[in-house]
This record gives sequence, C-alpha cells and structure tokens, in this order.
Amino acid sequence: MNDTRPTAPLATLEEMIGIPVTVRTKAGQLIDGTLAGYDEHLNLTLEAGPATDSHDTDDDPRLIRGNRVVSITHPPIERASTADETNTASNSDGEREPSA
Repeated sequence: MNDTRPTAPLATLEEMIGIPVTVRTKAGQLIDGTLAGYDEHLNLTLEAGPATDSHDTDDDPRLIRGNRVVSITHPPIERASTADETNTASNSDGEREPSA
C-alpha cells in the first residue's frame, strides 16, 4: 500500500541535501545552487551554482534567510536567457510579467 501522507518541511529538506535546487525569494530573485544545509528556521545554505548576475560571481556558499524564501524547486528552474529576465517587470502583486 502506498503512503500518501504529506511529509514535514524539514524531512523534505533533509532528503534534498546535495541536490541542485532553485530558491525563489520574496524579492523575486531566483538563486541556483546545491542545497548544503538548513536549520530549524529554514535558513538555507547553498553551494554556489552558476552566476546569475554581475553581483553573483564568487564560489562562496550562500546563506538565504528562511523568512525570505518563497519556494525551493528541484529540478532547478530552466531559464531561456538573462535577456528574458531583464525584460520583465513586477505588477502590483509582486508577480513578474513581460514588459511591452
């Protein structure tokens, strides 16, 4: 018989250690990396993934505060190009929409 009960967030994160992920923040930023750790506040540590902008060029681990995380996605979110992200704007709900 298949057990379909939901798992606790910390148990899910434990299973994702060492796996490439994309973290979406409240500011709409997408951060790629390999999940290296977490704590009881859901603060995340990511091993560096590919640089996503000019401010993101080092290989140091990244710490993301748990209160800033909206979602954690595996497999990582595929992005067509940085031009696609540059040509977007936020609407009043904070959702990203293509600019005209």
